[in-house]
Amino acid sequence: VIGGPTVGNLVDVTQGGPGLVAVGTSRDDNGRTTSAVVWTADNEDSWTQVPHDEAIFGDSMMTGVFAGDRGLLAVGATEGQPAPTAWTSPDGLSWTRVFLDEALFDDVNYHDTPVAVVAGGPGWVAVSGTTDGGPAAWTSPDGATWTRLPDDAFVGGPTDRLVAVTATPSQLLAVGEGFSLWTSTDGATWTNIPVEIAEQAEGEPRIAAVAVHDTKVVVVGEVRGGSVESRPAVWNATLPD
Repeated sequence: VIGGPTVGNLVDVTQGGPGLVAVGTSRDDNGRTTSAVVWTADNEDSWTQVPHDEAIFGDSMMTGVFAGDRGLLAVGATEGQPAPTAWTSPDGLSWTRVFLDEALFDDVNYHDTPVAVVAGGPGWVAVSGTTDGGPAAWTSPDGATWTRLPDDAFVGGPTDRLVAVTATPSQLLAVGEGFSLWTSTDGATWTNIPVEIAEQAEGEPRIAAVAVHDTKVVVVGEVRGGSVESRPAVWNATLPD
């Protein structure tokens, strides 16, 4: 168990840096966010917190961390900032905070539909959804400079908010909240894949993550409402040939 006075919660972990990198948020006694926190480990049993730097981690929360050929990227939010915050690192030990351009997120409620990120395309690809229920996606070569994709980047099929994204050896795969599936080879153009995912019969599905194994797509999340207030759920589909 990771302990220490600055730990409030850790929410994500990835393989990278000296071995593993975990991110989260410290909180005060009243539960208020005080800063983002990063921990690293060269094995799963020995963790060290990256020293706190108020200019880099202060008044922020990290919600995800990702590893790619360009190093590490963390995403989250900073108090008082109207757009998401990104942190980049070459090694998991030294970090740079980037306040993203508000104009790229002017119609995105990233608190309601968090930004999901994967290594791919020119370096990084992020997906989310607009306030009117449509998809949104961005690409970046370095995690610091981002480009918003135009609406016509999504070809065919329903245009739901995108809530999760993953990478296969040959392509990227994103899933929308209405179980729409999208593939892309470059992160800049997305094509709808017509597959059927059996939904839970009762309650509202909430998708959390997607993974691909061979030709199988596995979507995980929860179902809210119905006879049970909230319960975990797994949905499966087969990608077409």
